[in-house]
Amino acid sequence: MVVLSIAGYFVVNANSTYTTEDFAECLSSADIVMYGTDWCTHCADQKKMFGDAFSEINFVNCDFNPEECDAAGIQGYPTWKIGDELLGNPGVKTFLELATAGECNLPSEL
Repeated sequence: MVVLSIAGYFVVNANSTYTTEDFAECLSSADIVMYGTDWCTHCADQKKMFGDAFSEINFVNCDFNPEECDAAGIQGYPTWKIGDELLGNPGVKTFLELATAGECNLPSEL
């Protein structure tokens, strides 16, 4: 079992079969949304971290949804949002940062 603590939040991975897809589904269930574009290299890096599991992520493409991105206060890419709050500065987030924000377990394959 792995237990990590950041700023008082604990992320526990006690299940050795918890996959990146499970992690992505947990983030989506926690109403965490990634805002980005097709041309953003940092967005591509973030997507690559998830691999095929990125299809489970709530993703808003700001190239095709500029009004939604403006309304959400998106000023850079990628930006992750949980509820009404932006998750730190725009940029690639680690799985640990996302797991802490969504109270999700980390994938066991890390």
